[in-house]
Amino acid sequence: MPMPKITVISTFAQDKIIYKEPGKTITRKGGPAFWIDKTLKDLKVDFDFICPRKQAKVEVVVSKKGETGFVKSVDKINLTGKRTARAFIISTVADEFDLTNLTKLNGLIALDIQGYARDIKVQKKTKLQIAPDTYQLISILKVTKEELKFLDKEFTDNQKKRILIITKGEQGAEIFSGGKRYVFPARKTKVKDTIGAGDVFLTAFVAEFIKIKDAQKAGKFAIGYVEQFLADK
Repeated sequence: MPMPKITVISTFAQDKIIYKEPGKTITRKGGPAFWIDKTLKDLKVDFDFICPRKQAKVEVVVSKKGETGFVKSVDKINLTGKRTARAFIISTVADEFDLTNLTKLNGLIALDIQGYARDIKVQKKTKLQIAPDTYQLISILKVTKEELKFLDKEFTDNQKKRILIITKGEQGAEIFSGGKRYVFPARKTKVKDTIGAGDVFLTAFVAEFIKIKDAQKAGKFAIGYVEQFLADK
């Protein structure tokens, strides 16, 4: 069996989206796995999935202040044995994947911290606890500006030596790679929500990076891809 270019460790969900203005609720397919799947298919990248059998149930409230997600139910992601791929994209809705399992992954590891940050809020903790021998296995870490507060400075400083992606909404993104900082301004696009944009950015970045091994060029590609994604919304 050929080795997949990318193995996705993630969760599909049924999203209940509540728009405060104009007071409308819709239910649709979602979860990080949904957006990653669409992006990799669009980019024609070979990939496979490790995910729970059941969809998670998520409620997202969209208002003028932003978007807030609430996880109603989610199953654990079980990893048996070691896995090999050129890259792994890990993006969860909560903490359903145990990060100690990173030792079982042979390949570039890209982690979106979003689900773990969401779980920290629920548990009313202040920091995400990841042992150094675990977080040093993360090749690419993606966080939002707001999620940075949940990570120790030692962790983020160490990650900047590899690749740290910080997304900033309308302000674009910045990427640290090998200690260098790259800034990517975003074109303003008026949309009713930005659900999925973070997963699309990370997926596009990883897909491009494993081809060209250049974080600056992969960042430029990813920001352009997300701008088109939001424009299409």
